[in-house]
Amino acid sequence: LLLAVLLNRRIRGRVLYRALLLLPWAVPSYITTLAWRGMFETQQGLVNALLGPFGWGLLGCGGDPCAWLTAPGSPLPLAAVILTNVWLGFPFMMMVFSGGLQGIPPELYEAADVDGLTPWQKFRHITVPLLKPTIVPASLLGFIWTFNMFNVIYLMTAGEPPVPGMRAGATDILITFVYTVGLRPPNEQGFAAAYSVVIFFMLLAFGLFYTRYTGALEAFAGAKVPAVRREPKNLVSRAVRRLRTFWAVRIASPIKGALGADQPEHVHVPTWLIAAVAVLGAFEVAYGFLVYGSMRFWFVVTAVHAAWLLIVGSLLLLGAAGLALRQRAGRRIVMWALLLEILGGVFATIVAPTSLFNLRFLAATFLIVSVVSSATEYTVEPDPWTRLVDALVRRTPTRGNPSPRRRSTRWTTVPVHALLILFTLFAILPVLVVAGTAFGEFPAMALQNTPILRELLLRDQSLPGWTTEHFQYVLFGEPGRDSRFFLWLRNSLVVSAATTGVGLFLALTGAYAFSRFQFRGKRGSMLSFVVVQMFPGAIILIPYYVLFFQLGLINTHMGLVIGYSVTALPFVVWFLKGFFDTIPVDLEEAAMVDGTTQLGAFWRVIVPLAKPAIAVAALFVFLSAWNEWLLAFTFMTSSDNYTLPVGVSSYINPPQVFWNEFAAISILVALPVVVLFIVFQKYLVSGLTVGAVKG
Repeated sequence: LLLAVLLNRRIRGRVLYRALLLLPWAVPSYITTLAWRGMFETQQGLVNALLGPFGWGLLGCGGDPCAWLTAPGSPLPLAAVILTNVWLGFPFMMMVFSGGLQGIPPELYEAADVDGLTPWQKFRHITVPLLKPTIVPASLLGFIWTFNMFNVIYLMTAGEPPVPGMRAGATDILITFVYTVGLRPPNEQGFAAAYSVVIFFMLLAFGLFYTRYTGALEAFAGAKVPAVRREPKNLVSRAVRRLRTFWAVRIASPIKGALGADQPEHVHVPTWLIAAVAVLGAFEVAYGFLVYGSMRFWFVVTAVHAAWLLIVGSLLLLGAAGLALRQRAGRRIVMWALLLEILGGVFATIVAPTSLFNLRFLAATFLIVSVVSSATEYTVEPDPWTRLVDALVRRTPTRGNPSPRRRSTRWTTVPVHALLILFTLFAILPVLVVAGTAFGEFPAMALQNTPILRELLLRDQSLPGWTTEHFQYVLFGEPGRDSRFFLWLRNSLVVSAATTGVGLFLALTGAYAFSRFQFRGKRGSMLSFVVVQMFPGAIILIPYYVLFFQLGLINTHMGLVIGYSVTALPFVVWFLKGFFDTIPVDLEEAAMVDGTTQLGAFWRVIVPLAKPAIAVAALFVFLSAWNEWLLAFTFMTSSDNYTLPVGVSSYINPPQVFWNEFAAISILVALPVVVLFIVFQKYLVSGLTVGAVKG
């Protein structure tokens, strides 16, 4: 959001900044993840070289380089994974927020300047409220993608370092643990399938909440036609109807009212309730610090549990302060915190049913009922918050419109450029290291191979030279060992082209059917297309593997084509269906009046008009298959059948690690993708916009 706001200003070099900041999004993620792995190496990695002994000491590593990926009982492996995931995700979020900012009318900011608002006041009262429809879906998508970050963890740490007494490693998450249990000896596929079912229902609940909150299903399938209400005929149906009415009227509606902004600006609740919320918040914070302090090893689940307690406790304390100041924001914060407390209590009860700490669940339920039922409007003027502000500034609020403030743009532009340069360096650093290692003679992702930085920081040392022999090795091999690059290239082209053809054929017919026909189960089917995009590929690996093994499709390109086509189908159907909705039905009806069939009208009228959207969809499907790593890594057991992503990762296979050759082949693989992305990014964005808007 910060980068989007900065790039929304009229500053020099904005186009260059945006292009460089989008670079992490254009480069295939498996390449940059492995690059970060090399940069985090203990002895020769770039990160330790930049930190130096002083940085090692600050991070608790003593006088030795930090073991970022292997230190047992340390938060460093988890921190390395999180940093890599943030680097991979911020370009997309920046683009989403930039699109939202461009939709805010500039007249609002001009009026705010006339009224004398500061930049912070404009951001708080104009930018944030108008960006809420963008912030909420982007935040939910960010949560889902972080939940699904299999490639980052598996390629960087494979779940390690190990935790004594536990099967899961310190950086394992649910989906990496499922993969390890089901597809590594002793291959407990039943146990992994049970875990997959649990993950499925967790994400299904979250996906249904997401589609309901954001209106994604209505945007895709249209408004639901209200059904005719009929009187239930049997006792069970009447009981279910009464329960639904009770839930909607007595529980859901009051909670929504307490969470929403449509309530009095100043609210009054009993003092004992404010004290109870504050006590529960203080208990949560203390318990969170206790969990952190008792961790002998930084296990990711325990760390998330402690962070959850600290966040909920802090929100409760903040909400209690807001209630004490009679602000409705305090009531809303308390309600959200208590709902999170109940959700955490459910998971805690599943893990430890007999723990006394589960009584927090009952306390949170009681407080929700109290906050909903006991709040009344506070009518005393001025309210405590206004009195507090007046006491702090020791003056009464200024009345009337102050004169417009004129500021020198020089002193505001310099910090903006400084921040943008800092973030740009962070964005291009791994790409710069990969390029330097591909041409460098030093065998590591090290400072000695990093252009510009090595000239600045290693001026007094003898630096290694540059060479192209790593590209020659990748392309042509060496005496006694042939290169497999062109074989892997052929495999990737065959799989990607076949996936594009099969996926587009299925998606075109499916999207046309959803766009033009009404049939039973249509809305539920479209809901499944929206929700299934939120599920990680790792949880379907177990059934895929078992099914493909029984069909004899393991280690075959046909298996990859089927898997890629199925996984790409939901998004492409969703995208093309939105575009077909914009084409008038009158054109097809006119063609059928002239004697053609429904199928003929589709191929002769709809398909030619939809060529721009079909081209965009084809490019998305092709690039998705071209860059996919997980399925190919799992199903391809012979190096002769590897696709390029698996071939690239095979150079990083401890104890044999070839960083220079990995960097060289990464450039050969990523360069066409980056060029395609830069050339077609305008068409991709415009195509997505047309396909996402109806009417």
